[in-house]
Amino acid sequence: MNMLYMVKRSPFMSHDLDQVLIVANAGSHIVLYQDGVMAAAESPVTKEWLDKANLKGIKVHALLEDLSARGIKEPMDGIELIDYNGWVDLVESFQTVSW
Repeated sequence: MNMLYMVKRSPFMSHDLDQVLIVANAGSHIVLYQDGVMAAAESPVTKEWLDKANLKGIKVHALLEDLSARGIKEPMDGIELIDYNGWVDLVESFQTVSW
C-alpha cells in the first residue's frame, strides 16, 4: 500500500528518515515539514538519504513555507516543493503516518 509519511524532525537530530526508508514502499511519498525540511539542504548525509529514496521509488516533497523559514533557498534536485494546498492534496490522497 502506498503511504504518505510526514517527517518533521531534522535528519541531524533524529533517525526518522532512515526509519521511514526501511518501511516505505515504492510509490509512497514523504513530506518534509517543520525541521524535517533540513533534509532538503544538500549535505553528504542528506544526499545519501535522497539517493536511497529515489532508488526505492519514493517521492519526496518539502513544504515551501518551512524551507523559507529556515533559510533554505535551493533544495536538492529530486525534491518536489509544495505549498499548504499541495500538502492537503497529498493528505487527502494517501493514508498518512506522522514520524
